[in-house]
Amino acid sequence: MKSGNIMAESLLAVIFILLSLWMIFIAIPSEISLSATWSTVDSGVNSRTFPYFSAIIMGSAALLQLIIVVKKYIIQRNAQEKPVQGKIIWIKELRAITVFIICVIYGILFIKIGYILATIIAPPMILFVLGDRKWKHYLTVYGVGAAMYVIFQFLLKIRLP
Repeated sequence: MKSGNIMAESLLAVIFILLSLWMIFIAIPSEISLSATWSTVDSGVNSRTFPYFSAIIMGSAALLQLIIVVKKYIIQRNAQEKPVQGKIIWIKELRAITVFIICVIYGILFIKIGYILATIIAPPMILFVLGDRKWKHYLTVYGVGAAMYVIFQFLLKIRLP
């Protein structure tokens, strides 16, 4: 694991721990009143129960992540591994750029010629560039496109271009 990843993961874990502590001690008591109870007084469940529970779960998960990251850091430091410098594979980089360009073209086609024709053209091009030659995947792309069309047109009543 690279030291940059360790630093980023530990920083995010600390941020989420601090956020959960802020929620527990400042935000929830000041923003959610206890007078809005929806259960009996003796049950112990009130309008702050779920927010407290959520903040405690978030803080616990962040603390666990911090412990795991520190443990990985200690193991890495003890092993004194040197980070492996990866060789850039330019064909893969070119493939990623091509897929991005096809996505931009899809967005333009979506506006210019409509959803159906754009979906017939662009997603199979992406599969082709990625080297996928299985006809099931192409069929799946068209099936998902048709399902999205039905959902937007008939269920959500949103007209696609």
